[in-house]
Amino acid sequence: MSVDDCVYLKQILDETFDDIWESPADYEFKVVHEIPPWAPEAWPWPRPLTGEDDEGEDPSFNEPAGMDEHGCRFPLPPDK
Repeated sequence: MSVDDCVYLKQILDETFDDIWESPADYEFKVVHEIPPWAPEAWPWPRPLTGEDDEGEDPSFNEPAGMDEHGCRFPLPPDK
C-alpha cells in the first residue's frame, strides 16, 4: 500500500468512524506495536485464481474487460 493509499484510507475512516482512533477495541481492532510477519511480504497482483474461486457465479467475470497499469479490471465500452 502506498503512502497515498494510507492517507486515503485514514481519510475514509476519519469521515465515517472518527472515534476509531480513540477506542479501536470498540471496532474489534487490536493495537500492535510490531509489524506482522506477513505484512511486508509482496503479494501477487492480480492474485492467481485457485479452484476455490467462484468466478463462474459472477456474470461480470465473463464480460469483456480491460486491465489498467495497476491490475484493476474495468468494463470495455460496447462495440458500435
